[in-house]
Amino acid sequence: AGASEILEASFVTYSAKAKQDLVGVKKESIAGHTVYSHTVAREMAFGARKRAGADYGVSVTGICGPSGGSKDKPVGLVYVGCADKASVYTRKFLFSGNREMIREQAADAALELLLYCIDPS
Repeated sequence: AGASEILEASFVTYSAKAKQDLVGVKKESIAGHTVYSHTVAREMAFGARKRAGADYGVSVTGICGPSGGSKDKPVGLVYVGCADKASVYTRKFLFSGNREMIREQAADAALELLLYCIDPS
């Protein structure tokens, strides 16, 4: 109860197309950096904030496994982003564990970055 008082909207953007269509990630950003990058996390957070008309936008993009990783972008690689009206912050993580553990760690990291975004001091 009460979640609607603080959460305006959420966007599930698994595919590159959804990232472009729903939160405005540039096609060139995905082509140049892949969907697992600071650039895309930044654009996702900014786009989510703008699209929802919210004070903050938070993004998570990564490879939770169990497959899909590579030498350069292994399972557990996660980028989180947070945007306010003036700034966008991103952080890169390499989490370990199974899919569920990586998802939990990514969610925790996103909430911690949101707290930092709200009060960077």
